[in-house]
Amino acid sequence: MSTTVPIVTPEQLHAEQLAGKSPALVDIRTAAEYRAGHLPAAEQTPGARSPATLADRLGRPAPGRDEPL
Repeated sequence: MSTTVPIVTPEQLHAEQLAGKSPALVDIRTAAEYRAGHLPAAEQTPGARSPATLADRLGRPAPGRDEPL
């Protein structure tokens, strides 16, 4: 099992959205950075850089296993 979460470019995200897909959006920046601006529907989980940490912080299975992330 991979312990890293792949990163996509803004262009890749836009293409997914244009194709009608709704990937989970997770913002791992600090609270101050998140407050300064974030994508609509992005869940803030500062510092979550692995699926296990992400799942722990979200309190549910990490996005990316059964849904795009």
